[in-house]
Amino acid sequence: MADGRWPVADYQPVDRTTVNEHYPKPQPDTIMISFREISDSLLHLFFPHVCSGCGSDMLNKESTLCMRCIERLPATGFEIQADNPVEKKFWGRMPLQYGMAQYYFTPQSLLQHLMH
Repeated sequence: MADGRWPVADYQPVDRTTVNEHYPKPQPDTIMISFREISDSLLHLFFPHVCSGCGSDMLNKESTLCMRCIERLPATGFEIQADNPVEKKFWGRMPLQYGMAQYYFTPQSLLQHLMH
């Protein structure tokens, strides 16, 4: 390095995929994602996703119920009980290895509203 030139071993190529490390170049996928987000937001404005239980606005379009309504459902806990009441109803009627009900069904409840 006495002649002022850099040694070849120390040469690092410049990454041309970004303008600099703080502001990356926009990629086509990024532009399409933002267009998709805008179109989804506009659709949500005119056709909102609402909870089937209480009618509140929901952002998650894959879910049918909001967390508040899911927590309101009366869970049985039968999945961890051996010889639970559902299994006992079928004893002697048909061969059954395991039976359970996830929620209690009561008249005029949220579960009935969702089923009918």
